[in-house]
Amino acid sequence: MNKHKKKKDEKKYSLFHPYGKIKKYKKKSETRKPGNKMIKEIFKKWPTDIKRSFMIGDKISDRLCAKKSGLYFEFAKKNFFTQIKNILKKNS
Repeated sequence: MNKHKKKKDEKKYSLFHPYGKIKKYKKKSETRKPGNKMIKEIFKKWPTDIKRSFMIGDKISDRLCAKKSGLYFEFAKKNFFTQIKNILKKNS
């Protein structure tokens, strides 16, 4: 792999949960929604046009996270592909 090529995607997740079964991970964390620590980290690491970025989710905590992060938000719809196409059309 060319060392100058940028990674196209990245997966992030929180190890923590306030009701977790493993003691060292059983805690509240800003890495869990509605916290937005992971999104802030992504903004720092990757060049991101926040005004053209968006978030789709299925929970109120997703919407709150998007709002904290300055992202456009929609609740997930049945046809996810069409939903994304429509959001991209609005933002172009």
